[in-house]
Order: sequence, then C-alpha cells, then structure tokens
Amino acid sequence: MFHDGWIHTESGGRSLGVEIHGMAYGFNCPEDTALNHALFMEYSMINRSENTYDDCYFGMWADMDLGNPGDDYIGSDPMRNMFFQYQGDNYDENNYRENVPTQGIRILDGIEMDQDNLDNLPSVGAFGNYNGFGMDDGNTDNEKLGLSHFMSYANGIGPVSDPQVAADYYNFMQGRWKDGTQLTHSGNGYDPANLDAVPARFMFTDSSDLGYYSTYGIDTMSNPIWDEASAGNASGDRRGTGSTGPFTFEPNSTKSITIAFVFAQKMNDRLGSVDKMKTYSDHIQNLYDAGETECGPFENDFALGQDEMVQSKIEIFPNPTSSSFTVAGIQGWAELNIRSIDGQLIRTESVSENTPIDISQLASGPYLLNLNTKGTVSHTTLIKQ
Repeated sequence: MFHDGWIHTESGGRSLGVEIHGMAYGFNCPEDTALNHALFMEYSMINRSENTYDDCYFGMWADMDLGNPGDDYIGSDPMRNMFFQYQGDNYDENNYRENVPTQGIRILDGIEMDQDNLDNLPSVGAFGNYNGFGMDDGNTDNEKLGLSHFMSYANGIGPVSDPQVAADYYNFMQGRWKDGTQLTHSGNGYDPANLDAVPARFMFTDSSDLGYYSTYGIDTMSNPIWDEASAGNASGDRRGTGSTGPFTFEPNSTKSITIAFVFAQKMNDRLGSVDKMKTYSDHIQNLYDAGETECGPFENDFALGQDEMVQSKIEIFPNPTSSSFTVAGIQGWAELNIRSIDGQLIRTESVSENTPIDISQLASGPYLLNLNTKGTVSHTTLIKQ
C-alpha cells in the first residue's frame, strides 16, 4: 500500500489524497511457458480526499533495459492494449546473447469508464473490443478503458525528453509532448511546423493499428509502417509511458486495473521474438478472461477484496485535516493507534463515536491509523496538512 500524501519533490505536483493498493503475483507453471514467464500487477486506487477529479489518467512508466540497455527499440500495439521493448539487433551483449528478448506490458482488465447509461461502441466499430473491454455487448455501463496513449521519449532536454514537472507527465499521458504539441504519426512523433502532420495517440505502432485508432480514423496507408527503424532511429536506451483515461475519480470511490508483464525470446530473431511475445500475450489474455490456467485459477477477486476492505475501514472526517478529526461508525469504545508511515507507534487513544482527536502538534504528512474494536482491527491512512 502507498499513497501520495508526501510532498511531490520529483514533479512539484500537488498531493491528491489518493491511496493505492498493489499486488504482484505469478504462476509456477512449467507446463505453460507464456504463463510461467509472466508477472501480474493489480492496483486498486482509492480517492481518500473530498475532491472530485475530472479527466484523470493512470500512467505506466517503463524503462525496461533488456540486457544491454544501449541497443533497444520500443513500440506499441493498441489493438492489444500493449506497449513493449525489443532488441535493435539480433544479439544482446549482456545476458541474453543470441536468445534475444522482448518485454511487453499489457492491460488485461481496465478502469471502469464513466457511466452514461449507454452500451458504448468500440473506438473502431469493425474490431470489437478494440482498445477497451465490454464494448457493444448488449450491457450498459460495464465498459472499461484500454490503453489510451503511448509516448516514448529520450533521455535529455527539450520537448521530447524526460518529463520534469507535473504538467509534463500529464501532457505525456494525454498523447502530448512537454510543450503541449500533439503527438503526430511518423518520424519521432514531433513535427509542430507541419500543418499536414497526422495526429496520433500511440508511437511506433508498426502495422498493428489496422483500424487507424491511433490516428483518429485517418487512413495512413501512405505511410503504413511506423516503427523506430522506419523513423531512422539508432537503437539505444529506451523509456516510455502508456496511459489509460480519461475517467472521473470521485471521493471514496475505487478504480482498479490489472496489468501483465509478458516475456518472450527467440534465437537470432528480434522481430520473431516480438511476434512470439504478442502471441503469448493473447494466450494470457484468454486465460485471464477464463479465470483458469493449467496451474490453478486466476485470483481475479483482488479488486473486489479491496472494495470490501474499503467498506470495513475506519471512517474519519475530515481527511486531510490540519488540526483534528473524528471517527464514525464506532459502537461503544475502541482503541485507536496513530503510527508513522514506517509503522512507529506515536499515540494510543480510547475513542468513541465522534470523539474529536487533536493532531495539531503532529508534523505534516501521512499517518497510519489502526482501530481495534472488539478484537477486529481496521486500518486507514490520515493526511495531516
């Protein structure tokens, strides 16, 4: 569990009061090579503030460094809700040698779209659940977001380099460069002086974007292959951000997402390794959707478990607070422990319903609260402003 209650020294952005529960898991399954070499991450994000956040995005930053980090390429496959890193040649000078690797990151289950009482159509009608989940299936408001944007950038300075401040990160998650320029199809994706440049959502889609989803439905057959080789890029150290959104994040609501890290190798064939990884990722998506593997079920109830846990957590008001708070939902008396973020006990209080608890003397920052009621311990996080 972690949250953004600290000062954002990296980006200078404001604290949102968001708490995140993450779980990593894998399968010991030698019978299934794809599954045996995959890692899964599930996140549940809880808005602990009193604010409603509009136009939110969830970003996945990656700097995969496959073996020798200086000879990599990067790409995306919007139809698979995936981006990936692969070798720039057929030999890795570090760990993998001739057995060249590819690493993909794929959204298996996305964040719920804002409810609109509609059975939304996919972004490109001819391709079913294209870039999302639950589209056009006869049900309303069950749709979930897929991968919405992918940006790759260089280590350095300038509009196409690493993000520095909060606005840079938000621009990247919306498919824009640091100066606000829209990503465009072909080259390095940055062509602000070209009035005929085709706007895009994903970088280096190769030939995977069959429905022109990345280019907002604009036919790009005049330049159908867009990868790093066609752009004339030398291989090197690659990093990028995939994002999903926008969505509305209301107080006390929970947003969940499941991501798979899919790995594959192929002897002396870097592009064959990419194709193999994509096939593996399709197989893993099918297993996840079915909820079963040869080596046991997917524990897809993580997000549900988090929702149940949220309901049983301490209800404290206000949060964040600068002076005091109260606890709601207590029958009788309970023991409340206030701990630092590293678990050190600061205070113990006996509290009842709506007992004011003075924390004006505590330093600003996040604190862990444990409430023991008749042997049942609940947990939550308090932000002291």
